Amino acid sequence: MVVLFDVDGTLVDTAGSGRIAFQAAFLETFGVDAVMQAERTVRFAGMTDLRIIAALADAGGIPRHELESNNGAPLASFYRHQERETERLRDDSQVLPGVLPLLERLASMDGVFTGLITGNLERGARIKLAPFDLNRFFPTGGFGSD
Repeated sequence: MVVLFDVDGTLVDTAGSGRIAFQAAFLETFGVDAVMQAERTVRFAGMTDLRIIAALADAGGIPRHELESNNGAPLASFYRHQERETERLRDDSQVLPGVLPLLERLASMDGVFTGLITGNLERGARIKLAPFDLNRFFPTGGFGSD
């Protein structure tokens, strides 16, 4: 049996660390607060990280060629800020109720394989799960970059 889990709102609540990291990355890379400009038009829920980046670029008036020609700088900045914000907001973040006992139970069962299925890029998902030592339950998955 295969059991797949989403990250945000299913396994953990990261107190908005991803949104803050996107905001910081766009400010650092482009000098634009795209998150604030997109606040009413871009819904992060249900979108892959790559679609969020594209939507924020559109909302911030950043041409796609400029977004794509930065040699990964926006994404590198995002990961750096996500690591920082995940640590900074650690006390406000949490594993959702019942998740850890369920994962431990599934891990103890023969023939049960757990994985992630999320719009997060893999590195971003791993950053969100790391403070809670949840990555050990998910050797693989399907990610927003797949």
